[in-house]
Amino acid sequence: MKKRLSFYLLLFACLLLFFPSLYAADFCSVCGKEIHGNFLQNADSVIFCSKPCYEKTLPICSACGKTIRGKGLRQGDVYFCNNKCFEKTLPKCELCGKKVTTALTIENHIFCETCASFNRCFQCQLPFSNGRTLNDGRNICSVCAKEGVFLADRAERLYKLAANAVENITGFDLDPLPDLELIGIDKMKELAPLYDERIYSLRGTYHTETIKTTYSILGVQREKLHRKNRVLLLYGLTSRRIYVTSAHELTHHIIETRFPRLADDELWKQEGLCQYVAHIVALRKKFSECGDEIERYDDELYGKGFAWYIDKFGADNWHAVSQWLETMK
Repeated sequence: MKKRLSFYLLLFACLLLFFPSLYAADFCSVCGKEIHGNFLQNADSVIFCSKPCYEKTLPICSACGKTIRGKGLRQGDVYFCNNKCFEKTLPKCELCGKKVTTALTIENHIFCETCASFNRCFQCQLPFSNGRTLNDGRNICSVCAKEGVFLADRAERLYKLAANAVENITGFDLDPLPDLELIGIDKMKELAPLYDERIYSLRGTYHTETIKTTYSILGVQREKLHRKNRVLLLYGLTSRRIYVTSAHELTHHIIETRFPRLADDELWKQEGLCQYVAHIVALRKKFSECGDEIERYDDELYGKGFAWYIDKFGADNWHAVSQWLETMK
């Protein structure tokens, strides 16, 4: 009897030693309880002690919040019960209001493919359904048209306010101011032959021309040359963009009249300084959209120039810039 018992104990020990999985207890993967008797198992061979535990592992519809027990839909790591729930999460086109499965994002705004193909406003760069075409061929949406500056007297008031802001920043007297003129993009392109609208938006230019006048003294014909400085801005810009662009162009006037070495230096250094002053104006006036536009430029002229001044002097640090400018006289 004792020999038989010893044999069975030895046999049991061998089974545990060589086949431990035959006697290992199963535990529910959700609640951790030991499973005795029937259990559920999914396609990945994960076991559960009960249906409630199993259903806790099922995906949840991100639209209605219900547990998905059937096939459902999946988009990345997001699940939906059906097409109806999926469509609830789709974005709407900002123009037509339709739900879009293929959304196009323009300047952080969402459009369907059809509306994205509409004419774009020269100012906000967004497609529009309500707007008009200006005399110079530019398209403008109805929203920007309401905010646009088309009258010379209004532009002149903004121009003088911008001049005061530049004087306060730089300490330079701008009197007499260059003449201001509102023009279209057709004339602007003639004055700026290097302009590439694929890289940046041209809103103004500083123009200097030499004018020859002829006069007579005691019957002797004489000639006199003098320089005429003008700031030319696009009509239709918003008041904020008129303001900030004026600051940019008036900085060109400072460079031209006070810092000849910089005026003869590389163009990106000149444009960079103008962008730097315009950025200070935008920051101090809290014109965030104008400041953000300046910061976003990454071209080899405006973007490179502005980044150089920011890296060298930091933002809104005219005192340090003015000390460097003393070496450019």
